[in-house]
Amino acid sequence: MMFGFFKRNKEVTVGGRKNRFPVSSSVKTDIEEKIYVKGTRISWHNDLIEEFKDEHVMLISLFSSIVAALDRGDCSSVRLYLKEFKRELISHILRENVLLYVYLKYLYIDDRNKRDLARKMQKEMTAIGNMVFVFISKATAEGAVYDDDFRKELEAVGEQLTRRIQVEEEGLYNLYTHPESVH
Repeated sequence: MMFGFFKRNKEVTVGGRKNRFPVSSSVKTDIEEKIYVKGTRISWHNDLIEEFKDEHVMLISLFSSIVAALDRGDCSSVRLYLKEFKRELISHILRENVLLYVYLKYLYIDDRNKRDLARKMQKEMTAIGNMVFVFISKATAEGAVYDDDFRKELEAVGEQLTRRIQVEEEGLYNLYTHPESVH
């Protein structure tokens, strides 16, 4: 397509500065071409899915630390791990919202099934996140008790997150592709 070049937003990084023009390929720099999904300023990130999977491993590890602290009866560590887990989960959810869900909704603007799946998954993750945040807020409040009821709620949260991670890694993440590969 002769005019295809003009449909791509290009941004290159040269010497740490972002520029909105192409640079000759003969120039030796730290050039990074970004291809944005149509209608956004959200670009393809080759390593994004691996980064999300690494974050999942870290979240599971933190969750395991909460359980281990609970098993030891170390309430102080339970509270600290819960707070750290909440911070990391918020960061992960925010990154997924912009870099994955919004990206997918625009990438598949002409594919109703994939676009609707991305929206559905985003809504589900928002609901799960809200449930987890309510649980953690209650569990880290002054005077929180880490008893059998707490353990049951914690196990339910763990099961919910484990299922969600599996769905994302086995299904949703397969939709993430370079914008030029979608017709």
